[in-house]
Amino acid sequence: MPSLPPHVDNTRNHVREETFEDISTDEPLTSAQRKRPCPSQSMRDVRNNKYDENMERLVIILEEDKKEEERKKEERKEEERKEEARKEEERKQGPTMHDFIDILKQIPNIQASSELYFFGTRAFKDKDNRDIFMSFESNDARLYWLNMIMKHGP
Repeated sequence: MPSLPPHVDNTRNHVREETFEDISTDEPLTSAQRKRPCPSQSMRDVRNNKYDENMERLVIILEEDKKEEERKKEERKEEERKEEARKEEERKQGPTMHDFIDILKQIPNIQASSELYFFGTRAFKDKDNRDIFMSFESNDARLYWLNMIMKHGP
């Protein structure tokens, strides 16, 4: 069996570190002596594992960021849908109390401080009364209807 160079330990099958004392200057260096010893397999494994762990963390962070962005986008869409539904509901309900008071002010025979004016503001609390009032095409018909329900009740 050929003899092994001084930096190889045959009993453990691994390379031990060389010191300058191990290498004699009288003999030419073998290729094994010239090369830097490779890190052990376990060192490479440790580095590779750390790299893999860091990459996995990075992927997880990026995926979480993407999910958060998608969640915020969905929340914005939901808010827009709710706002649109609220506006649609307002359109379905028809004119507001403010709109009815403005219409009352536009009728020439109703003074803003009159009993009929204040009765109209109370009568418009009821949706049916608002619908009936708006169904009349002229202010004269609206005025007549208000006078009638004030005297005789709805």
